[in-house]
Amino acid sequence: WQERLQKLQEEQGEIEVPEGFCRVGCGRRCAPGLTRAKRSYTTCCRGCIMGFGHDRLCGHIDPSKVGEGLCKNGCGLKVAPGTDSKGRPLTTCCRGCALGVAHDKMCQ
Repeated sequence: WQERLQKLQEEQGEIEVPEGFCRVGCGRRCAPGLTRAKRSYTTCCRGCIMGFGHDRLCGHIDPSKVGEGLCKNGCGLKVAPGTDSKGRPLTTCCRGCALGVAHDKMCQ
């Protein structure tokens, strides 16, 4: 199996991906919005770059509902005030949205 793995690694070349598409080469468009560092995303979702397959929200986020001050999950609501445990500003509207379930009672 090691010989087969070595052969696969040698044959694998650079994937040429057009601008605006996932750098992994899956063919999907990059996720809308910006990273915490204010840069555009280069992949379609976290699952794709980690090798686990696509996330539940991959390809289902409306770009018009993502932006400065709005929830990163594309629900269109304002980001919750405050910071996380590391002192960074929150990026979702509520804990429920961050966990991928229904919005909680405190959601704006």
